Amino acid sequence: MKRKIFIALLFIFTLTLFVAPVKLVKSDLPVMEKENFSDDYIFGGKELDFSGSAANIIFGGEKLTFSGNTKASIISLGKELILKGIIGNNVYAAGTRVLIDATVNGNIFVIGKQVTISKDAQINGTLFIVGKELKILGKVKGDLFSGSAELFIDNEIGGNANIGSGKKLTLSEKAKIAGNLKYQSDYQLTDSEKSRVSGTIDYKKIHVWENRNKNIQNQKVFFCVVRTIAMLAFIIGGLLLLLFPALKSFDERKSARNFWIGGAWGLIPFLIYPVVVIFLVLLGITIPLAIILLMSGLPVLFLTQFLGVVLTGQQLFNVFKFKSKNRFLYFLFASILFGILHLIPFFGVLTVLFFSSLGWGVILEALFKKKLV
Repeated sequence: MKRKIFIALLFIFTLTLFVAPVKLVKSDLPVMEKENFSDDYIFGGKELDFSGSAANIIFGGEKLTFSGNTKASIISLGKELILKGIIGNNVYAAGTRVLIDATVNGNIFVIGKQVTISKDAQINGTLFIVGKELKILGKVKGDLFSGSAELFIDNEIGGNANIGSGKKLTLSEKAKIAGNLKYQSDYQLTDSEKSRVSGTIDYKKIHVWENRNKNIQNQKVFFCVVRTIAMLAFIIGGLLLLLFPALKSFDERKSARNFWIGGAWGLIPFLIYPVVVIFLVLLGITIPLAIILLMSGLPVLFLTQFLGVVLTGQQLFNVFKFKSKNRFLYFLFASILFGILHLIPFFGVLTVLFFSSLGWGVILEALFKKKLV
């Protein structure tokens, strides 16, 4: 009975994310926001400096500076992310440089090249962190899960630590791990560093740099071939999908307003989908459903990317004032841009986010049978 109630509540919660009122902002210029919003705040553009309050904040752009507070979570994707203030629930962040200097009353899921948890940060949940250079200077009350080339810990980890650090791992004199430590690294902790771990220590040596120069060229060739095959499969599969009569509606072009607002709405299911899968796995009581969602993830991603490319082609035809109205031409024209962006470091992630959110917007319109404007 409890399981059924939980699933029902989770379903209702997910639905509320689709229908809840939101504040949508798109700007190519820096935006400074000081207002207090009772609903969610979604931003797409260049730069946002947010010092007000909102229920949830969803950000996609170049730079986010957050110093306000949220009732719930922050979902952010950008080049530089600076998070201060008070965050009522979880943080989901991906960026080149990420600084967390906030009080986070939930868990943190963060991916970045350089990630720093500042000394004044207060993490009241578990920290999941992946990056090249990681610095944990603030206190983490929960567990730590990390994967990096370099990791520096200068404060207390209240729970267990599961660490993968290939090049360098440092536990400073201020560091303390209250629980057990399990780590894989090319570097082994000193006796002094081991004394800062209250629980058991499980170490496995990995040789990160062995044969690196020998294999790097083969890896480049391999990924080039894989990318080429994937792109050809995407184009061929997309052209076959466009043969379906139901997709004839894509011959008619959308307005720029419908294009951008539909994409903004599409951000919500795109970002929520993996979160729901993770929650179901962690809770353990609905593993079969989590597996089904996980297995369907790639086909869904393919479909949303495909729809996003077609819509982008429509808008490019509008911009260049091409008179033709043909969904096949839309798709092929935008596929060139799609392929180029995927090859650019960092922009590959933004490309997936952009095109998939457009595709999800189309799916939401079909589900609700109305325009999202």
